[in-house]
Amino acid sequence: MSSVRLMMTSPLPSTHKVLVAFVFGVLFVASQGFKVAQFDYKARGPSTWWFFHPEQCDDLLFPLQSPIELNSTFNQYDILLNEELEFSNGQTPPKSLELFNDGTTLLMRPNYPEGKRPILTGGPLIPFRKYQLDHMIWHWGEDDSNGGEHVIDGVSAPMELQLVFTNLIYPDFDEAGRSEDGLVILAIQFEIDDSMKNDKLRLYDKVLRSLRKSGNRIQIEASGLPSLRDLTNVVDFGEYFAYHGSLTRPPCFNTVQWIVLKNKVNIHPSQVSSFRALKGFDGQPMTRNWRPIQHQNHRTIVFKGPVV
Repeated sequence: MSSVRLMMTSPLPSTHKVLVAFVFGVLFVASQGFKVAQFDYKARGPSTWWFFHPEQCDDLLFPLQSPIELNSTFNQYDILLNEELEFSNGQTPPKSLELFNDGTTLLMRPNYPEGKRPILTGGPLIPFRKYQLDHMIWHWGEDDSNGGEHVIDGVSAPMELQLVFTNLIYPDFDEAGRSEDGLVILAIQFEIDDSMKNDKLRLYDKVLRSLRKSGNRIQIEASGLPSLRDLTNVVDFGEYFAYHGSLTRPPCFNTVQWIVLKNKVNIHPSQVSSFRALKGFDGQPMTRNWRPIQHQNHRTIVFKGPVV
């Protein structure tokens, strides 16, 4: 199996830069991007979303909910795919990076030069459709036994990063979310590696400490911000699942083409602890911000990888 083709020419940086390389200079600024969430994972958690957020969170009216359980065993998926994912503009670093604690998670939005936003094509996506990176969402659990939203081969990961892409033909995220071919989410899961060392960890922790309070926002503006390629240089794109589902948080648009990578990326336990120290609306640490597994409802599951 071949892995993803990254259309870039510069050499890959050290894996030590993964996840924390963007922390070079911090500038606190006002921003009108992300908004504080109107839901949570406690009293107004997933079991209430159908009532408080009926847009598409009601699984009776909108049955294609996410996340779901995925299995790479031959008789557990419907189609075996051999199409590669393709990125363009992945080598271009963003001009700035917005990070926001919305009371339920950490949201990140990179701002790119005109025409340089990373583009995702290929794989299970509709031919000739192009999807641009819009923002990123993190999910984690109270301990290392859970946190990733999708369950792969019966195993829950401690953390999952979701890269949200929008179809280029739509002007914004909301319109894309209401369109059948509007959204693609690329999910990357993590596993704990005690031996992983990272020279930038101290700076990374400093940034997350500044975001511990719900509603806190930081915008990083520096010439050294990493490209998407820098952040994904140890990610294995060669094996993945694909299926049609929803956003895993309100408004739960049922218009998402999910691409869930099978193989995980290593992360140091102290890095996960930094996320768990972020605080929600109630001032308590956010130790669980993932939606429970939803019914598959006879959906077609596509798998790219070796037959088991």
